[in-house]
Formats: sequence, C-alpha cells, structure tokens
Amino acid sequence: MKVKDVKTRASGKAKTGVTEGRRKFLKGGAIAAGGAAATLAAPNLALAAPTVLKMQAAWGGGIFLENAKSYVDRVHAMAGKDLRIDLLAVDSVVKTSQMQDAVHRGVLDAAHYVSAY
Repeated sequence: MKVKDVKTRASGKAKTGVTEGRRKFLKGGAIAAGGAAATLAAPNLALAAPTVLKMQAAWGGGIFLENAKSYVDRVHAMAGKDLRIDLLAVDSVVKTSQMQDAVHRGVLDAAHYVSAY
C-alpha cells in the first residue's frame, strides 16, 4: 500500500478512479459468472433424445395384437416425440413363457400378454 492510499483511507475519503474501476470489473465478472452458471445449470431439453421402450407382444396376430398396436399408437399420439414404444413380434427377444422374467431382469421394458398363461 502506498503512503498516499493510507492517508486517503484514514481521512475517510474514497478514491474515485481506482475504486470505481474495481467495482465495475467485479460487477461485470459477477454478471458473467451468473450467466455462465445459469447456462450450465439448465439442461438442454431441446436436444434430448426420446425415450425408447421395448415391448414384446405374445400374439402372432388377431385382435390382441391389434389392441397392442392401438395402445402403442395412443402413447405415441399423447407423448409426441418424447416417448416411443417399439412393439416387438412374438418370440423376437424371449419366448412368451419368459416375458415376465425378461421384464423383471430389464431385458424388456414391457410385455403385452396375459400373465395367466
């Protein structure tokens, strides 16, 4: 610290040039840091990939398969591009008798079948 600074501070008078320059610098830095933090904290939802679920049907055809397709179409209509269900054909990943275990283990996300079989 210079002798002149000590005398100025002791008299209670603030230095206008240096003090204002520092305040502007610190204020500008705080604003920039706040803006950067807000940008990093907010996730970029516009670029997020849609969630895709794998659902295997137990039906080779008929009204039950039509019901499964109708369900998938309704979900797509409600969710838009955010959620997609891939309806897989019978026995495409596991056998029908193993579908419940496959969902439990996470191999499939959903199963469209009657559990009484």
